[in-house]
Amino acid sequence: MCCPTSTQVHAVFVREAIRNLQLTIWEAFTIFDADNNGMLSPAELFGAMRWLGVPDCTAEDVVDFINAYPHLHLIIFTFC
Repeated sequence: MCCPTSTQVHAVFVREAIRNLQLTIWEAFTIFDADNNGMLSPAELFGAMRWLGVPDCTAEDVVDFINAYPHLHLIIFTFC
């Protein structure tokens, strides 16, 4: 069995943190989308992960996530 990557671990943590805060995905996304453009920039994603308390999350982790999923645009439709 393969070990999960740090990106996968962070994704699980984010989902659980949002659920524990009793936020919907829409509510969380709108909180994280600081400039209200319907997309999460790398800075907004990093801020979201820090706000949610993702342990040991660095800016490099965010870059690794973006590089791991270059086809994924972090837009509200991705979250719904």
